[in-house]
Amino acid sequence: MQSRSLRLVRPLAAALLLALAGCSTANAGSAGDAAVRRHHELYDAERFGVMYTTADAELKETLADSQFVSIARGIYGRLGPTGATRKLGTTVSLTVFGGAQVALRYETRFQNGPGVEEFVFRVRGSRATLLGWKVDSPVLLQ
Repeated sequence: MQSRSLRLVRPLAAALLLALAGCSTANAGSAGDAAVRRHHELYDAERFGVMYTTADAELKETLADSQFVSIARGIYGRLGPTGATRKLGTTVSLTVFGGAQVALRYETRFQNGPGVEEFVFRVRGSRATLLGWKVDSPVLLQ
């Protein structure tokens, strides 16, 4: 038979964990949105090397600087700078070792046509680092 205090502690602990997770997911979503704005600023200024150097170490293990810059330059060459954007969705996953991963989808109107961008960022505190970036556009297929 459980004691009365134990029966009260469990729901309170669960509520506290949910509240903390809610704060973390909201913070991660905000950090992700800010990171997308910064990404677009760097992209529009053609500062592809800075995009790479500020990316997450995991992305850097996958792609060399020259590969990332070449891909980003190719996308820019076909699509041009960004224009209006509209967020399509956000998914936040809390990680076991602290922090979170946030995935964001944006409909982006580039100078030369429409596209859908998918971003994945690792968020620790208020800092988001790029893990992945995908751009789908019919212009890239031409």
